[in-house]
Amino acid sequence: MASAKPGAVPDLIAALELLGVELSVDPAYFTVTGPQVPAEALEITPGTSQSLYRWLNHYDGN
Repeated sequence: MASAKPGAVPDLIAALELLGVELSVDPAYFTVTGPQVPAEALEITPGTSQSLYRWLNHYDGN
């Protein structure tokens, strides 16, 4: 039985074109990323970690 669903998902630009969305800016501005920066572990002393834990524990939220 045939289905009306596509066999593959189009990329963002193709999907927007299918929906009739016209971009007035360069799409590469939203899709190109800069160089990746490696993540580094935090270095916290025991005294700092205790005060940070207390602050986070008592933080009321946004």
